[in-house]
Amino acid sequence: MKEDTNKMNGMTLLKQAKKHDGQFVIEEFNEILIEMAASLRESPQNKASLNINVELRPASGDGQMITAHVKIANVKIPKPETKPIHAWISTDGKMTRNDPSQTEMFDESVEVNEETGEITKIDGKKGHITKIK
Repeated sequence: MKEDTNKMNGMTLLKQAKKHDGQFVIEEFNEILIEMAASLRESPQNKASLNINVELRPASGDGQMITAHVKIANVKIPKPETKPIHAWISTDGKMTRNDPSQTEMFDESVEVNEETGEITKIDGKKGHITKIK
């Protein structure tokens, strides 16, 4: 008995399905799969996923003929997370880069000699290093 070569299965359906622009769905699947795999190299703690939706619709009143609609949906490709920026909230409710509960390193303004590390006090201002020589 000769095998019927016109029989369709899921793989046949996926190989033949085309989008409106003429691109095969399997080509789109391959492109997205490559992008998903590459994204995991940058975000290995995350996961990537997609759905292949197959919808069968009756194409005749008696149900003898159907149409198959295949599409890629719900593509989730992780993006690398940005590095956090630490900030403190001051007593007046504003963000600051410095911890407001920490005192300044020096009570008066100073100059630091970069070569020797010598610290020299500067009269007048209080609270921070103003210049490094």
